[in-house]
Amino acid sequence: MVVRDTTTVIRPELGAKEAGRRALLTEFLRARRARLTSEEVGLPAGTHRRVPGLRREEVAILADVGITWYTWLEQGRPIRMAPATLERIAGALRLDRHERGYLRGLVFFEPAGVGWDLPIPARVADIVRSYAAGPAFIRGPRWDVLAWNDIFSRIFGFPGSSPDDRNALRHAFLDPRVRRLNVDWPALARQLVASFRTEYAQHTGDEAFEALIAELKRESTTFARLWRESTVLSPTEARSVQLRHPTLGSIFYGTVSLLIPDVPHATVVFGTLDAAEPKP
Repeated sequence: MVVRDTTTVIRPELGAKEAGRRALLTEFLRARRARLTSEEVGLPAGTHRRVPGLRREEVAILADVGITWYTWLEQGRPIRMAPATLERIAGALRLDRHERGYLRGLVFFEPAGVGWDLPIPARVADIVRSYAAGPAFIRGPRWDVLAWNDIFSRIFGFPGSSPDDRNALRHAFLDPRVRRLNVDWPALARQLVASFRTEYAQHTGDEAFEALIAELKRESTTFARLWRESTVLSPTEARSVQLRHPTLGSIFYGTVSLLIPDVPHATVVFGTLDAAEPKP
């Protein structure tokens, strides 16, 4: 039985950030609905499906919400949602923990309380520069590299001397050396875009973010394709990749990302390097 939801329609706000947030919500819900089949969720297969995936009314039934209300939600209309309702929708769409966190961030959106381009405190930058166990760097929400140690520069040949040459996404997708360096570049590229999308959701409509995305979509067919997939991953998820380094040979690069409470606009990434064992 479909229950009456206690959510309400609210007055639209037409600012760029709000419009961007609603567009992301629409893209995400549609993409997650399209990847499911009726058989996967225990519904009759039916016939005459014009597009792959579940229908909106099927998601509404699974989430126990009104069909019209869910349609408005997916269309990006300005409505409020109770936390329990969001959890039912997340369950109906079979979202993982990364996707649930992303959905919560879009629905219960709160603009960042501080600017994203503030300077890094000297004490934090000094710790990163003195880290000697492997590469270390500080990344801003637009993925500009704000501070780094010497090992990071030696391993990745990055960042450049100009602020315009210090964006990690631009380096990853526009510098062909990155593809040669990473043994499984397609998997890493997907992880990078999915992680960045989560941070971008808090800065939709910001001119600097939009300009970066437009440039990457224009200059990299890989980025453009992955951006359309609407996949998400926590920006602080631990990562391990195998590198094929020109001087060090085959090595594994593992990272741990940390958020510092008094530097909420930045992520500190510490890495380790281990020689890859030859296959028998």
